[in-house]
Amino acid sequence: MNRETFSLLEALTAASRVRQRELASLPLYYDDPDFEREHERVREDLDLWLREDLLRARERLAEAFRGLLGVGRWRRGLSY
Repeated sequence: MNRETFSLLEALTAASRVRQRELASLPLYYDDPDFEREHERVREDLDLWLREDLLRARERLAEAFRGLLGVGRWRRGLSY
C-alpha cells in the first residue's frame, strides 16, 4: 500500500471514530434537558458527513486503489 492510500484510509478511520464518539456521547434519556437538541445536532452533522464527506472520501480512496493497482494504465492500454 502506498502512502496516499494509507493516509486516506487513516483519515477515513479517524473521521469514523469521531462520529462514533459523538453518537456515544448523546444523552440516553428523554428527560435529559438537552436530549432533543443534541440528537438533532448530531443527526444533522452525521447526515452532512454521510452525504458529502464520506462520499468524497470513498471516491478519493477508490481512485487511490485504482492507481495502486494500475487500473488506469490497463484501461488506457499502457504497459508497465
